[in-house]
Amino acid sequence: MSASLSSILAACALTWKFLSCFIAFFAIDRFGRCTLFIVSGTGMSACMAALAITASFGSTNKHASIASACFIFLFNIFYPIGFLGRNFLYCTEVAAVHLRVAMTSISAANHWLWNIVVVMVTPVALETTGYQYYIIYAILSACIPILVYFFYPETMNRNLELLIHVFRDASSLWKIVSMARNLPRGDSTDMDLMAYIEGKNGGSVEMKERI
Repeated sequence: MSASLSSILAACALTWKFLSCFIAFFAIDRFGRCTLFIVSGTGMSACMAALAITASFGSTNKHASIASACFIFLFNIFYPIGFLGRNFLYCTEVAAVHLRVAMTSISAANHWLWNIVVVMVTPVALETTGYQYYIIYAILSACIPILVYFFYPETMNRNLELLIHVFRDASSLWKIVSMARNLPRGDSTDMDLMAYIEGKNGGSVEMKERI
């Protein structure tokens, strides 16, 4: 592509990404954090796999190049749905109050650190590995739905104070998600919360005192 056409496409893709952010703005409290993460990861994986296929035909294939551009725009729909703001929100919701600032700071620093790594590595990787570079991101993105489904508790409409105790009281990592499903809603009354705690055989004194 010429320099001008590349610049135009890049500007359009980033503008499209910005507009796609509003999808999650309206969907996050309707479908939940984990659902958006799963949809986002699945879509990103499919787009990266498609990019690997279309890029394997080489830059001389006009139809494959057009398809590649379309999948980049499609990727820029899926990515903002789950990982352009929702990840920072989720980090604050699963963090204990006394760790919330530290965890938010670490997650933000980690986010931008890997952005820098990707920006620096991508030109070299595309030059040396070509279409195979997209396969790496297809695999990484495919891991997201699996990890979220088994290990990420849903925080939408959950009482976040009790969610902290789920991490502590769960007998194993596999129990955290199922225990979180039974948590009272965030707008529950003190009586509802006490009833929930009394109904748990292992309800700790510390948890009761906290409520």
